[in-house]
Amino acid sequence: MFQTSKQITKRRGGFTLLELITAIALMDVVAICLYSSMYIGVKAKKSSYSAIEPLRMVQPVWNSLKYDLNAAMRPRGLFAGQFLGSDERSGNGLDADVLSFYVSGYQPSDGEKVSNVVKIEYLIETDAPTGLPVLKKNTTLDLLASSTSRTKSEVLLRNVRYFDVKFYDGYSWLDSWDSTVMDDKAPAAVWIYIGFVRQGIDGSLGLAQDQIEEFSRLFILSSSEQDFL
Repeated sequence: MFQTSKQITKRRGGFTLLELITAIALMDVVAICLYSSMYIGVKAKKSSYSAIEPLRMVQPVWNSLKYDLNAAMRPRGLFAGQFLGSDERSGNGLDADVLSFYVSGYQPSDGEKVSNVVKIEYLIETDAPTGLPVLKKNTTLDLLASSTSRTKSEVLLRNVRYFDVKFYDGYSWLDSWDSTVMDDKAPAAVWIYIGFVRQGIDGSLGLAQDQIEEFSRLFILSSSEQDFL
């Protein structure tokens, strides 16, 4: 017996159980693919952030040194100032050098009345609140005033393991520099090495959990160009 067109239309009005199962299975496959793609993307983002984090931490140090060394004054003339780099060691036997010189590029803040000639000093000190070694920049102001000068301190980098400075005299690299015994000259270039500890995931500062990051950078001193001509 033949079925009428009305009966045929009525039977084709929904999905069979097999069609529903197939559709759900396809949706599961698509969901798994989307989740895998998102997981890989999030993991790549975290990895990239983790890779650039040490560079981001040390970048303020490089910016500060670049600005100050470009403005370093020649250790001779009317406003002569000693350029000094001492080779020091910390309690753990690692380099803890001290770098000090005079600059003429200090920019006073609003309402601050000081000379633009200041003394800059970079060194490792122990941070009082945490007891951890930090790289500090000390700026001595009012050098030309008759009253006592004052010093501004700024922490540039925390958990510093070593701060090593090398000085180029035009022929070789030296561990220390004193312009008073170097014919009143500043070094032609300064090479700085910094090692610091990045805090571990668990928040501890133990060497077993932390990674020591090492960076170095070369700075050419414009104030010494005429001395080495």
